[in-house]
Amino acid sequence: MQTSYKWLLEWVDFSFSPRELAEKLTAVGLAVETVEPLFPNLDGLLVGKVELVEKHPEADRLTVCTISVGKEKKRVVCGGPNVKSGQKVAYAPVGSQLPSGVQINLANIRGVESAGMICSEFELGLGIDKDGIMVLDSGVEVGKRLVDELDLDDWKIAVELTPNRPDCLSVTGIAREIAALVGGKLKRPKINFKEADEKTESFVSVETTEPERCPRYAARLVRKVKIGPSPFWLKKKLLIAGMRPINNVVDSTNLVMLEFGHPLHAFDFQRFGSKRVVVRRAKDKEKFVTLDGVERILTSEDLLITNGKVGSALAGVMGGLESEIFDNTREVLLEAAYFDPQTIRRTRKRLELLTESALRFEKGTDVNALPLALDRCAQLLAELADGEVLAGIVDDYPKPKGPVKISLRPIRASQILGAEITTPEVVDYLTRLEMHVSTGKELQVSVPTFRVDIKEEADLIEEVARLYGYDKIPSVQRGGGSLVPKLSPFEVAAARLRELLVGRGFCEAVNSSLGNPKVFSRAGFENLITLANPLSEEQSVLRPMLLVSLVETVGRNHSAGNAAVRMFELSKIFRPANPPLENWRLGLVLSSDAVPHWREKGREADFYDFAGVLEKLFAAFLSRPPRLEPKDTLPAFFEREFALKVGNETLGVAGELSYDWAKDYHIKKPCFLADIDWEMLLKLAGSEKPFKPFSRFPAVQRDAALIAPAELLVGDIFDEIGKSSEPLLEKVLLFDLYTGPQAGEGKKSLALSFLYRSAEKTLTDAEVDTIHEKLVSRLVSRFGFVWRKK
Repeated sequence: MQTSYKWLLEWVDFSFSPRELAEKLTAVGLAVETVEPLFPNLDGLLVGKVELVEKHPEADRLTVCTISVGKEKKRVVCGGPNVKSGQKVAYAPVGSQLPSGVQINLANIRGVESAGMICSEFELGLGIDKDGIMVLDSGVEVGKRLVDELDLDDWKIAVELTPNRPDCLSVTGIAREIAALVGGKLKRPKINFKEADEKTESFVSVETTEPERCPRYAARLVRKVKIGPSPFWLKKKLLIAGMRPINNVVDSTNLVMLEFGHPLHAFDFQRFGSKRVVVRRAKDKEKFVTLDGVERILTSEDLLITNGKVGSALAGVMGGLESEIFDNTREVLLEAAYFDPQTIRRTRKRLELLTESALRFEKGTDVNALPLALDRCAQLLAELADGEVLAGIVDDYPKPKGPVKISLRPIRASQILGAEITTPEVVDYLTRLEMHVSTGKELQVSVPTFRVDIKEEADLIEEVARLYGYDKIPSVQRGGGSLVPKLSPFEVAAARLRELLVGRGFCEAVNSSLGNPKVFSRAGFENLITLANPLSEEQSVLRPMLLVSLVETVGRNHSAGNAAVRMFELSKIFRPANPPLENWRLGLVLSSDAVPHWREKGREADFYDFAGVLEKLFAAFLSRPPRLEPKDTLPAFFEREFALKVGNETLGVAGELSYDWAKDYHIKKPCFLADIDWEMLLKLAGSEKPFKPFSRFPAVQRDAALIAPAELLVGDIFDEIGKSSEPLLEKVLLFDLYTGPQAGEGKKSLALSFLYRSAEKTLTDAEVDTIHEKLVSRLVSRFGFVWRKK
């Protein structure tokens, strides 16, 4: 929305400078994008009077004019066909500059010296007329600065509005915000005109067949109008808003739209063809020629204003060519209506036809502003076009809409905003915005219909915050109080997970939940949840696993030269069921050097590095780490695959990506992945692990070398040690593994280190030897080990 500094001053008193005003409006949510002089480079131009017009001796289309500029007279060669003696004109003297940057110099035109230039509207940036000079009103004073006499010393204020503030697509709306800021009142134009004895309803009837799409339609009739150019003050306001002046009737409807935010349309009533105005749906493939001369093919989703037979306007978007205002128009039917925003938006988008009217209707106008807009426009037509305004308005409004009633708790506003705002202050702020407030235990607020964005208590609190000042609301590092809910166990665990993995060099990935069914089929998933309306084949199913997305991401990173990839993703997977299964999963991937460091070359990470990450991850949530059991792989996805098991529960899988997948995705380093059932992990984690204080006493270490069957998993050994529940055993480590011929056929040699410690005293060798002997003997008995004692 474009307006100007002085235009706003006509509507409300304030003392801000243009730039201060921009800052104030931006602070309350109306972002001002442009603050600049409205008509620059006009300082040197003067008001001149044409004293004499003579034919140029060497050119048929040129004249030589004598211009009076106060006490001086200048001779100027002019090409304007409309120049006449006695006119007051815009004169650019030698040495001045036009808005286009053209410098005015003393010139010789076909042998005649020309001391300056008589300007057109286009050359001054005050219109689009290039064919003739700009003729000024007779009231301007000769010899004075043009900017002073035409009141052009103004500033353009361009406001970029959010979609929820259509009320500010008008001078009234922006001025109302300023009035609320300064605690002032709007200075609305006084509407006063004489109505004829004959009534509009005697000549016009209105029928709406689509009350849901057009809840209100009103009309006025103005006769005996005289079509002509608008006065400069009206043209100027349209130019300020970026609109093109046309004639006094059309310009009046556009001015009212800019003033009040509600579009109007003017029909040539004699060419309208009927006394009946019928609002109906268009027929499928019905043809309609709009004002721009283009034939449109309509559908039943479009809304037409008709004379009962044929269309006269495309409702809310553009008028029709047949009932356009012409120079010989004498009777004007003024339309003011409210149209359903969704209907207007669908029509506008389908026809690719964006107009100022459609912009406002699709965002939402004030259904109760119609009579005001009609009366204001009728007043302008009476003043500017000598129109005779017939009495009354024809108004089809079967279901009137009243103000929205909302309860507001002032204490709630203070809690949400974190600021001490008193009840009188809340009442004052809302009253400034033209809301009616009834006090009591709770405030009862009546919201005017021009504020289509306010629907609940939170919206009112936002209004209070805007006027109170966002800059006055204190900043705090942490929320608290009854309005700040506690994090759920799920959110706490997720935050803990992210902190742990980011601390180990992992980045969180966020991939699309959609994928290619061919890729998932290759990974072993045949039954997939497909979309009814997919954008493409590559995004036609919901993904049943996270690892495929992570592998694709690793491939993109390697192709871009980033070979050090450590990523995780916490998201949902989707698998067919009744109803479909949604399950939170954790995916991890590692494909990089193990220890990238400037002091050493480093080595490629292997599966043991990845297993170490998993061990630290599970240690943060579980009392005992899961076991890695070899398992059959998914078809061609894992080169090696292990099940992650805790007791009888399987938490997920981990392994190395197969060579074929790595090759297809251009992955240049070994790639290790894990897919973990996050919901199962949280279920097994239970409550938070209790804190165990550190012991002040020294630890005692004992080792044990054991000959075990080659197929025995070390995880089984650790599980058996855990079942012993030995309170003095602090830690067990596998520090050596030998599978050579000296271990024996089908055997392997294991070396375990046991760490014992008491929280109450220093252990003696005898105490430790007894416990150690008992624990290792349990393993020998359970698994048939050979204990190689020294």
